[in-house]
Amino acid sequence: MSMIGESVARQFDASFQMWRETIEAVPDGDWQAESAPELCPARWAYHGIQAAEFHCFHAPGDFEWDHPFGVNWATNDVASLPGKPATLGYLDEVARRVADMLRATSDRDFLETTSWGEHTRPGGNLLGHMLYVLRHNHQHLGELCRLLRERGIEQPDWQIG
Repeated sequence: MSMIGESVARQFDASFQMWRETIEAVPDGDWQAESAPELCPARWAYHGIQAAEFHCFHAPGDFEWDHPFGVNWATNDVASLPGKPATLGYLDEVARRVADMLRATSDRDFLETTSWGEHTRPGGNLLGHMLYVLRHNHQHLGELCRLLRERGIEQPDWQIG
């Protein structure tokens, strides 16, 4: 068993659990509400989950941003974005795949020099890239939590990985 893989997987598990609780906390009537394009819960949840899938399983330039629902998180009308049940199903699928991939990756593979285009500095490695993905996800999780706070809704509890 990879010590690095298990440690990173636990952090992703905790992050995805916080995503789940945050998505569930958004009232159904607010899910696709948008006072401005950047303030739609459905948009940020879809993007956060989709970006985790992209960064963990695809090379730059090898991803269709309308996958898996046939809509682009950034450009489509909010009414076409996936509903909460579909988003939660997608979250569960990506969370499972990410956990399996991380737990199957050797410590050596995490530390091997790799390049991931603009998202990896020269001399970077998979471990650094996975930490980048966690930071990216938590940026958008924080945005969703801000939307909950503005609506007077309690945010999810912090999860220890």
